[in-house]
Amino acid sequence: MTVEMKMKAELLLSLMILAMPAAARSRARRSLPAPEALVLKALAGPATGYTGLMRVQMFRPGGKPKGVTVAVAALPGGRVRRETKMGRRKTAGLICVRDGRTASLSWPAQKRSWSGPDRIESPEAGLARLSALYELAVSTGGLVAKHTTWRVNLSVPGGRVRRSLWVDRASGLLLKSENYRPDGTLARRERFMKLALPSDPDASVFRMEPAAGTHPAASFVPGFPRWAPDGFMLVEASSSRVRYSDGAANVTVEVFPAQAGPRGTNSRTVKFAGRELKIAEDKEGYAIVTLVGSRFYVFFGDLPEDELVRMALSVEDGR
Repeated sequence: MTVEMKMKAELLLSLMILAMPAAARSRARRSLPAPEALVLKALAGPATGYTGLMRVQMFRPGGKPKGVTVAVAALPGGRVRRETKMGRRKTAGLICVRDGRTASLSWPAQKRSWSGPDRIESPEAGLARLSALYELAVSTGGLVAKHTTWRVNLSVPGGRVRRSLWVDRASGLLLKSENYRPDGTLARRERFMKLALPSDPDASVFRMEPAAGTHPAASFVPGFPRWAPDGFMLVEASSSRVRYSDGAANVTVEVFPAQAGPRGTNSRTVKFAGRELKIAEDKEGYAIVTLVGSRFYVFFGDLPEDELVRMALSVEDGR
């Protein structure tokens, strides 16, 4: 073999070696499910009941993570019970029950409880909202609570990942989620530590009886959001400001007359469901600004953009 032929052979072998990982990556990409299909499954929930323990953690800049444990039970049809365990003794904290028609909350330590109609969002509407805000991409997600997962990353168009969702490959159950600040640092994590799926929790756990000594509170204030994420209770209200909490996180809504509304530079504008929403960013997180009727609303706190947007969309003009 001549030197020239030997060089050509070595070059061909090198190209083949370099091409093999690329081909393997290409095959892997072709085998990944569509992220939209995974999100739909996660929003719809599994076809069977389940029970488990979750850990919810908040990661404050410069501080130690703080978290709570949440016992979860669910059945098909929108029936969900979440009971937050608080403090070192893991005593009962905030209890949230949804039965597919009604949402009920009880917070014995705060002596508060309320019950009202559940504002259900279809999986398709939820996917449309997420798709309006983010670009979706999927990759392998590893094990969560001993279940293999797919990871769906939700990114600002052309920018950083804002949320990551770990979806059970078999059932479609959302097993873990992480929310990130604009600088990419971790803000909140929810994950199952233990999970029994399938499971058949007793139907009685989805009937709420407020604890003795609690006082019924308003589920919403007229002119303010009629929806809040699972477990968030209205804990403070005035004519211009309301605050919700789930014991680990908080979200605040402020309202201003249109002529005195907030001004300034917003990172981007999204139009969805007939409403224009401006999404502002700072090192702490996000704020949503929107005009409803003759008033500006500002939403901010320990929630990702998409949940703040859902709260904003639940404000009804003239109410």
